[in-house]
Amino acid sequence: MTLPPDLAVLLDREWPLLIGGRSASARSGRYFDDESPVTEQVIAQVPDGRAEDVEAAAQQAEEAAREWRRVPARERGAVVGRLAGLGIEIKAPRSRPPRSTCT
Repeated sequence: MTLPPDLAVLLDREWPLLIGGRSASARSGRYFDDESPVTEQVIAQVPDGRAEDVEAAAQQAEEAAREWRRVPARERGAVVGRLAGLGIEIKAPRSRPPRSTCT
């Protein structure tokens, strides 16, 4: 199976981590192959993020959250509205599994 050219260009590369809104390599410097479950062909190189990468991302997220809290509610709402317009779906975690409709 051959990927469409536009998809192949998107997938066939090394992907970075995103920490603090910036591209970053894994601190280990290591990557692993991401294989297509259909073809078992390597479609991307993905950073081998470890605990120290998670810690760095969590620290950046805490700083961003402090800044976000200072943005007036009306402005935050406008940002969320723009994200919704981009087709980005934000889901709240479910507190319990959905009820079965089978009888």
